[in-house]
Amino acid sequence: MMYRYLKPAIITAAMAVALPAAAQTGYRYDAFDGSDVRYDYARVVKVDAVVSHASAPVSRESCWQEPTTYQYRPSYTYYKDDDDDSGPDRVTVEGGYRKINDGGERCRTVTNWRDTDRVLGYEVTYRYGGREYTTRMDHDPGDRMRIRVNYDYTVQPQE
Repeated sequence: MMYRYLKPAIITAAMAVALPAAAQTGYRYDAFDGSDVRYDYARVVKVDAVVSHASAPVSRESCWQEPTTYQYRPSYTYYKDDDDDSGPDRVTVEGGYRKINDGGERCRTVTNWRDTDRVLGYEVTYRYGGREYTTRMDHDPGDRMRIRVNYDYTVQPQE
């Protein structure tokens, strides 16, 4: 007679222990179509940024003011040594300053190279069920990430 009450008591005690343990697994069945899909969280092990390095030419116009420059020429004299009396025997050219450069604004195009780094995404390694998986994401997921666990135990990241 005592056995008749002992069996339900054992089942009740087993369920009292098993239900809280099952509730702590974190599994959540979100699929409303009847498929065996659940969502869980995996621990992120490593995150590496995928970076594109590029160099691009950057051209700009550089301008400056140049001063007016002069050159000094001394006076000099030409002598003619011939018997022709048609012109003067000597010619003197007066010295002085002559303008070489009018000055003003000068410009030229200068090309420099600019290095740019652009983050294309993140290579994320996460651990779930004792195995490591790697995926590429467009953002850093942090310490943990939400995953989709299919009925055949394949795992996919869920954003």
